[in-house]
Amino acid sequence: MKNMNTARLPATQTGVGLIEAMVTMFVLSIGLLGMAFAETWSLRYGQDAYMRTQATFIAYELIDKIRVHNIPADDSGSSLYTQARASGNVGACVSTVASVDNARNCFYDALDELPSGNGDIATDGNDYNITIAWLDREAANNTSIDSQSECEAAGRVWSSTLTWPASANPSPNPAVCLQAKTWVARI
Repeated sequence: MKNMNTARLPATQTGVGLIEAMVTMFVLSIGLLGMAFAETWSLRYGQDAYMRTQATFIAYELIDKIRVHNIPADDSGSSLYTQARASGNVGACVSTVASVDNARNCFYDALDELPSGNGDIATDGNDYNITIAWLDREAANNTSIDSQSECEAAGRVWSSTLTWPASANPSPNPAVCLQAKTWVARI
């Protein structure tokens, strides 16, 4: 008796394996391109996050030193923190010295680790305002921003709007759109 459930494939069917392989290669190549694109973006944003984290560490270190020295912003001693680093005073940070001058110098030395990093310590009478600005990858690669309004529309700070202290580390080019952040310390 013949088995009726067995189906026979035509013996002339050819080339199906090649088409399936080409479709598989196409789908795989699109997936690999997507992964490469995602890796590129993660590296880019990872570098920006690293710079932001470094700026935060620098600011918090200074805030901690301000709190240790306990000099209120409205006290006459606040000018010790808001003074600029003297020209040629690069590298004057000594980790074993606990003084206001040393804390200020360590702050400015640490800014040298950021690309075009610079900062300002100011007081408004009640608080210390610590502003740190740096050149991030997007600003470095985007030279089409050539006005303050375009820079601020992009969520950045036009470097000429900040008052940089006179130091051995000159302020960035005034025509540069910088990433900046301000921290506030109340004593």
